[in-house]
Amino acid sequence: MRDHIAKAHRICSDAQHAGPVFSHQSCRRLHDRPGPLGKVLAEFGAQSGVLLSFDPQQLQGRQSPGLQGDYSVQDGFATLLAGTGLQEVADSQGRYQLHDANQGVMTLDLIKVEGVRTGGPVYEPVEGSVATRSAVATKTNTSLLETPQSISVVPRDQLAVRNVQTDAQALLYVPGVWAQPFGGDQNQNNPFFCIRGFPSSFGGSYVDGLVSPVNYRYEPFGVERFDVLRGPTSTLYGQSDPGGMINRTSKRPTENFQAEIQAQVGTFDRRQLAVDVGGPFDEQKQVLYRLTGLVRDADAPFSYEFGADEPDERQFIAPALTWQPNDKTSVTLLSSFLKDEIDAASTFTNPAGELTRINLEQPGFGVYDYEQSLLGYAFQYQFSEAIQLRQNLRWSSMDLDTLGIFQGAFDETNRTVARETFGFSEERNDLVVDTHLESSFVSGSVAHTLLVGIDHQHLDDEIVFSFGPAPDLNIDNPNYALAIPAATPFSQSDINSRNMGIYLQEQAKINHRWVLTLGARYDDSRVTVKDRLAGGKTRREDDELSYRAGLSHVGKNGLAPYVSFATSFFPAGGVDRLGSAFEPTTGKQIETGLKYRPTGFNGFFYASLYQLTRQNVLTPDPVDPNFRVQSGEVRSKGVELEGSMDLNNGLSATVSYTYNDTEVTKDNPVIVSGAVAVPSNEGKSAILAPEHLASAWLNYKVQNGASQGLLLGAGVRYVGASFADAQNTIENRSYTLFDAVISYDLGQIDAALRGTTLAINASNLFDKEYTTCFTRFDCQWGSERTILATLTYQW
Repeated sequence: MRDHIAKAHRICSDAQHAGPVFSHQSCRRLHDRPGPLGKVLAEFGAQSGVLLSFDPQQLQGRQSPGLQGDYSVQDGFATLLAGTGLQEVADSQGRYQLHDANQGVMTLDLIKVEGVRTGGPVYEPVEGSVATRSAVATKTNTSLLETPQSISVVPRDQLAVRNVQTDAQALLYVPGVWAQPFGGDQNQNNPFFCIRGFPSSFGGSYVDGLVSPVNYRYEPFGVERFDVLRGPTSTLYGQSDPGGMINRTSKRPTENFQAEIQAQVGTFDRRQLAVDVGGPFDEQKQVLYRLTGLVRDADAPFSYEFGADEPDERQFIAPALTWQPNDKTSVTLLSSFLKDEIDAASTFTNPAGELTRINLEQPGFGVYDYEQSLLGYAFQYQFSEAIQLRQNLRWSSMDLDTLGIFQGAFDETNRTVARETFGFSEERNDLVVDTHLESSFVSGSVAHTLLVGIDHQHLDDEIVFSFGPAPDLNIDNPNYALAIPAATPFSQSDINSRNMGIYLQEQAKINHRWVLTLGARYDDSRVTVKDRLAGGKTRREDDELSYRAGLSHVGKNGLAPYVSFATSFFPAGGVDRLGSAFEPTTGKQIETGLKYRPTGFNGFFYASLYQLTRQNVLTPDPVDPNFRVQSGEVRSKGVELEGSMDLNNGLSATVSYTYNDTEVTKDNPVIVSGAVAVPSNEGKSAILAPEHLASAWLNYKVQNGASQGLLLGAGVRYVGASFADAQNTIENRSYTLFDAVISYDLGQIDAALRGTTLAINASNLFDKEYTTCFTRFDCQWGSERTILATLTYQW
């Protein structure tokens, strides 16, 4: 056996390396460190791209020498399983199971291992554009088929092909998410999404599994994958928006050297340079590194009839370091620094409600001066094959300052518009930490994965709002050199928030098919608000119990129906007219669906039905409408469809559709206060909640012939109509946008250019004009057509 392996290894060393997924006989350079057999097999499956199933309990206590060199799948298995009494068995689809001479074939659920540490969260890259596992929904390494909730993953491959430049662009093809309710890419203020009809700006944004409070900003070039979990998430994450959450996984150090540099130019005077390099510091690969950075000098993608262009400038750097002294311990240090100078379009709306291209702002106004720093770590210690301890910690700080100009009354006679200044500044210092213990064990026909954890958030926020006058602007002959007085603060607050949560989760896999997921969490939240202008201090304390239950059945045919129930909560700021603090708003959701992973090709599909209700919503007080009471309720129900596939012939596709019906199901009746009548919103649709969303993206990469190395891609996005106001009198019209990409591997022309790719991306290809309004005279343009040319060299 050893002679056979050695001979095969020598032959493989002279063979041409295969691609990410290679045949039983073809070869590839592999590096698989010695260690527990289950972990080594998982890493082997990830590096080889094979579909592999095994039971960690059957392999407990067994060790493997690992791999180093060029191996075929057959000889890789032979080396890893030598002396164990186990042998791989392949079926007609090229999937592998382990055969035990004493017990026969282990008939288990097939999983595609994606470069993960056995039992741990999924942090490593997804091979291709189809993900099948995620840690976001359960904080454990769980197959999407076994997750009783709808979740989408946008892997690095999709981000790279579409040349994603903003946080919102990453989510444009995800169902259930309206990624650009603020109008378009030129409006990047406060990353904000609507998920299942509910805003996610305050409690739905996460980085590396830790909450990222409102107004933090993100660079997608430094992100490995986006995971979008729809529906309540409080059982594992505490206070959160009911619609769902977005988690960004940062790029992490790699065991094999990789490097990439990009140079980019494009419309709106765009110039950008980016670099990503990583690998091991030592031969034992105990210390790994990654350095990601980007510098951009550009204008926002919008052209004005009058007024200067606005900036879109960024500096970003993210060093990361991993230390893994042995097979049980891993510590990854994650850090980043980001500096932005950006602005959004602020244009004049005429008396007919039509948005113009006349800039209301003068040079230097409206610009976001923004800096943020992040520093943290991800620690993992494996006590045994069955027990793991993990801790994630991050300290974050940010400093934001902006002063914008907004529209007032219009004087038709003099053709002038009144203007006002509105300023906002914020300083944050936040510490978040999450610690949990995972235990896996078997009792009879039930395989248990038990998770118990505690997390803590300490958030310090200083906020200043200011207001002031500005000179009128003549819209026919605007003068942008007028003196503008300094704005005066009208609100200045220090907000200190502490939250502690304890959670417990059980995933019970019964007879290899049924998966029961149960979870509960207790949160204690304390918020102190100090008014720095008027003096005084208010305190609010909340404690809340969140829970969820879900059941999935994973069939041998790849079909997995599921049903689940989950709750959420989020503290509501302020007091009623009697001075009593508001109770948290709560969310409840019931969801059922069907997930499918085909056996004949690499793909994943799902359909879900849901009903989500948000309660304790603030409404006007019937006694005094200047105050609020918590008698409102909003219901969202709908269907989501998503499919993705990555075929061997170079074709890949992602499609999605969302139908989302929102309704205010409870509100106070019409309130008459003096001469003013406050209408009831009961029966109305929620604001900024399109009823229909649809998207499709298709790639084709030529595999052979004269055009080999050519990639063509195209996408279409549809956003249905939505309402800007609670009474549904202002409607945002629907719009359809098209995107495209063409790229070519220059190494096909000359071997000296191997690793070099030229890509041209176009967003809003046909330059469609569209707008989004928030009030009748507060509207934003969508982004114009943007074309980017990117030269990438990888080695």
